[in-house]
Amino acid sequence: MLYWLKQIFYVFIFWEVGQLISFFSGGLYSGNVIGMLLLFFALLSGLISKNKVAGISKVLLRNMVLFFLPLIAGLISAVQIILPNLIPIIAAFLLSTLSVLAVVGLLEQFLENKWKK
Repeated sequence: MLYWLKQIFYVFIFWEVGQLISFFSGGLYSGNVIGMLLLFFALLSGLISKNKVAGISKVLLRNMVLFFLPLIAGLISAVQIILPNLIPIIAAFLLSTLSVLAVVGLLEQFLENKWKK
């Protein structure tokens, strides 16, 4: 039990620090994102060993679908707003997906050609 509490504590501390940074910076960026970036850089720099969060990370990743349930419930409750705008939403989704695909593909080709030389 203490094993899990320690791991949850590390994730929670970084999440909370991210929330505080977000609050004091005027909420420009999401505290969740800031906290997870801080945790990422702490792991990357070796400040925290990956063993300290590995167990809880696996549990959270295995149960990630639960984090999307509120989003799905929100979409279902907003169906009256979404339906009239469905074509622009799908167009924006397709355009952004194709744009990202093209940029990543071109960048990969550029870097591959650069490394071959």
